[in-house]
Amino acid sequence: MEFNKTIAARQSVRKFTEAQITDEQLKAILEAANAAPACMGQYDHLHLTVVQKPEILAQINAAFQKAVGDPNMQVTYDAPTVIYVSCKNEDEEIVKGCNAGVVMENMLLEAADLGLGAVYLFGVSQVLFANEDNAMANFSNASALLNTTLPNSVFTGFYLMDNVKNELILGPFQGNVSCVRIALGKGVCGQSAAENRTLIVEDVTKHANYIACDSAARSEIVVPMVKDGKLVGVLDLDSHQVGDYNDVDQDYLEAFIKILLEKTELTFGMFEVN
Repeated sequence: MEFNKTIAARQSVRKFTEAQITDEQLKAILEAANAAPACMGQYDHLHLTVVQKPEILAQINAAFQKAVGDPNMQVTYDAPTVIYVSCKNEDEEIVKGCNAGVVMENMLLEAADLGLGAVYLFGVSQVLFANEDNAMANFSNASALLNTTLPNSVFTGFYLMDNVKNELILGPFQGNVSCVRIALGKGVCGQSAAENRTLIVEDVTKHANYIACDSAARSEIVVPMVKDGKLVGVLDLDSHQVGDYNDVDQDYLEAFIKILLEKTELTFGMFEVN
């Protein structure tokens, strides 16, 4: 198809068939994404995640339906293929938006050239927390969203800072019964909180400073949560597979936590007894 005709043919589609695109079509779309320009040539600041498993897409939709209170919401419009574009948290918002935008436009144009319907969505995590600032609600939905989108998880949740006892205490999470209190510096969570840095443990059975809260866990990533210069707690993810987390996960999760903290009022006054 001629380029001008491709541009004219491109339109947003929000209703899809169940038929999956071919591997050749997916390859062409991803090649178009890789051909897009990036600010200062920083292509390593961009990451594409392709989701095609129906059960995972259904879980993503279910999580958002529950979060926004709308059982009819279809955040992915039942598309059989969803491609997530993520950017490094260190980039400025305008840079992230521009980089992601040109990547998506290239993919949309390639899809149109292939005769495929497509639509772009943005700010998925912002949507989840858009209409709520309650800490308990947002942390609960955040753990549920991560649990549904990370199928290897045995624990997805938060340990929050207890400033009275100067230790971490179990917060909203998804998983089995877990450790309740963790001293700063102890275990991966305590170490991440004490050192204020994200920690990735490829194999927890070989990590000296590890607290076994779930025997099924094999790898772990912990992201510290800091707002206004103060430690709020940590995000803790455990997987039943060895080596399940990497630098890409770190970038994505740190960006997720940044949005979560920006949208959340960190008070628990509703539990005060008058």
